[in-house]
Formats: sequence, structure tokens, C-alpha cells
Amino acid sequence: MAGPVAYGIDFGTTNSAIAVAYDDGMTEVIGTPDELTESLIYLHRNANRLVGQDAIRAYLTTGNSRTMCSRCELVDWVKGEPITDCRTCKSGGACFDARLIAQAKGELASPDFHGTHSWSLDFEIEDLVSIVLSRMKKAADRELGTTIDRVTVGHPVRFAGAEGAGWRDRQGLGENRLRAAAQRAGFTEHVSLMAESKAAVAVDGVDDGILLCLDFGGGTFDVAVVDVHGNRSQVLALNGVSIGGEEFDAKMFDVFVAPTLGLDAEFTLPNGEKRRLPNELSGKLRSLSGVNDLMSKNLAAGVNGYLAGMGNDAVLRDISAIVTGGSSWPLFKAIKRAKHDLSTSDVATIDVRSAELTFAIPVTRSAFDAAIAQDLREVELCIEDALEDADVVPEDVRFVAKTGGSSLIPAFIALVDEQFPDAEHTQMDPFTSVVSGLARHAYEVWAS
Repeated sequence: MAGPVAYGIDFGTTNSAIAVAYDDGMTEVIGTPDELTESLIYLHRNANRLVGQDAIRAYLTTGNSRTMCSRCELVDWVKGEPITDCRTCKSGGACFDARLIAQAKGELASPDFHGTHSWSLDFEIEDLVSIVLSRMKKAADRELGTTIDRVTVGHPVRFAGAEGAGWRDRQGLGENRLRAAAQRAGFTEHVSLMAESKAAVAVDGVDDGILLCLDFGGGTFDVAVVDVHGNRSQVLALNGVSIGGEEFDAKMFDVFVAPTLGLDAEFTLPNGEKRRLPNELSGKLRSLSGVNDLMSKNLAAGVNGYLAGMGNDAVLRDISAIVTGGSSWPLFKAIKRAKHDLSTSDVATIDVRSAELTFAIPVTRSAFDAAIAQDLREVELCIEDALEDADVVPEDVRFVAKTGGSSLIPAFIALVDEQFPDAEHTQMDPFTSVVSGLARHAYEVWAS
């Protein structure tokens, strides 16, 4: 009977997956596509750490609970002055008891982001990522009945933020942090890394010719140009750009949700002057990670206190519902659902039903396509640059394989079909093809 030897892990911006490699060369994805681990991290002041759906359920229950600094067990007050290691403590202040961290992958290559601080604790970015990797490892170990400490972890060709001058340094930083996170998750020194688009090149039905593998995920778009000869293949070029499903969700927020919320509303001060919502507030409301940042900074509460009673209190109530009322997850889940529905329909609805926020916004594929047109143009240029690096022209491409959740967007499919009308096009499993390739690579590295 074949025994497990190593794991492959696809740590994604939105979802993550794990697969096992056996000593006979076979691989198996652990769990079904419906059981993918959402890359969400729940932190609580009581040291509870959760991931995925467990994180969401806990956050919806505890996300708006606060502890006043004056009553916090982490603070000693001497003559009215706080003595504590907590860097957010202040007289009359308070902090939330729980946090939901989203899109941690997008910070891996940022030299300006080292982590976050809550409840007198510093959480390094490696610690945050390791929470996800550790939970996946433990679940897989339990299912297999053994402990595996070898893994190949996928990474984008270019992390989000790793563009422009000095991108190689930022890319190296992202890879080093990802490796360290895997080690902290229990894989000790047995960690290898592999470009995600390179991991997805094993495509059934491809014999001899140029294969173009396109991996379009939640945070990045990656392309691999591969020369296939029977069972052998050579990667001719890799390229990537920081565009993905999370940015498309933000564009849906801009086009459909922001007008419904009235984020362009004017507030009239007592002296007659007009004010609008701060750009930082409006900008961060467009993503779940941004909302989490607003919560930690208490910016929304400050704006609410400043603008309350000045003509648009309904706007402020909806913002509070999103930032501190537990409606952020239902909102962004509804945006993702509507985006998914637009893959098969010309119309959809952003349908939000929470205790404090309720609306149904009709959306159209044509408006969504217009919102992401410039992003898709950058994707097109990324493909063209990869072909140029490989010294390949579009007519040379015999096979095109697409994977990743964003590869199901009709406008992207149409773009690729138009670029390569004579190639054979394959839609790979958008959520498991990369992790299967990572497990195959893990077998090659560790089986011997």
C-alpha cells in the first residue's frame, strides 16, 4: 500500500488547498473543491486562532466586542497613566477583542509591512501565514493518520507589490517569508518553493508543442510558456502581474455598491462648509482587508463622530454596519457570489442580508467588463511579454491551459480565445490543478 511522503500547498489570496504525494508517485487533493480553506485568519485576545469558515463563524459572533483600556487585564494604571506593552492603549480608549485578517498573501512582498499588533502581541506576517498553513497541515495529518514534515509551497511569479524597479528584492522577500511561514507551521527545514504557474503545466492531451499555462487567481495572474516533448517539458519563460479576483471584487464595490451606500455624499458643517468622506475611509471600504484596517484604527468611528447629524446619517450607519457591525463578511461574500454568477449569466444581484445591512443591487456583465477592461489589458500585455521572453509568437502556441478562479470570467476567456484562435484550449480545475502540481513536485524532491 502506497504511503504519503510529502505535501503540496497552494496558499492563495482567497482560498488555499493541500494535496498529498504518495511514494508510488500518485497525488491526491485532500478535501473537495467545496472544502477549500478560505485564507481568512481569526485572532482573539484569548489566544484563539482560527482559519476559514471557523474564522468567519467566530468573527460574526465576537467581531464587535470591545474591551475598554481602563478595564483591560493587560494594563496597569498608575496615577492615571497606563503601564503596558500594548501600543494601542490610551486613556479612554478601547480595542476590539477579535480581528479577522484577510489577504495576508498580498503583504508578503511588502518591505513596509512586517505584521500587526494587538493585545500586547506582535504578529509577524510569517506568523499570520503560518496559522493557515499549520491548520491545513494538522487537518491533513489527521486524515492520513501520520505526520508529514515535507512540503512544496506555491508562490506567484511576481507577488502583489513586486513590480517596478527592485522587484527582484521584493519577490525574494516574499519567497523568504513564505518559506519561514511554512517552517513555523511545522515543516521544519523540509520546504521547497515553486512558481504556481509552473506547477500547473501537467495538462492531459498535450503531446508536442508550445503550451501556454495561465493561472488567474485571487491576487495575481501568472503565465508560463512551456515547450513540451512527450513526457518531457522545458519552461521557456515565466511572467506575472498583480491583478486578480480580489481587485475585481473591489471594482464591483466601486461600480455597484459605493453608489448604493452613498459614499459620495456631502455633509454640511454648522458653518455651512461642505465635507465628503475621507479618501482613506472610502478606499479601504472596498476590500475586506481594508475594512479590517479601518476597524483596527477606529477611523470609521472617528468620522462618524465628526459628521453625525450633518445631513447623511444613513450613510454613516451603513458604514458602521460594515466596519463594526459584522456586515463586512456578508457584503463581500455577496459581491463574490454575484461575480461568480456573472460567469454564466448577463445579470446578477449583490444580495446582502444581515442584521444591520440589507440591500439587493442588480449588476450586469457589461458594466463589470467595462470596470475590469484596463486590468485585462495588463493581463494581455503580461502574456505578450512572456511570449517575447520565450522567443515565441502567438501562432506557435498549440495548447492553452487556464486555471484559477478568475480564469472563469467570460471577458478573460474571450481575450485568450482571440489571442490564440488556432490553439487547443483547456479549462483546468480552477482550484486544484495548481496544488496537484505542487504535490507532484514535492514527490520529485522528497521521494528519494
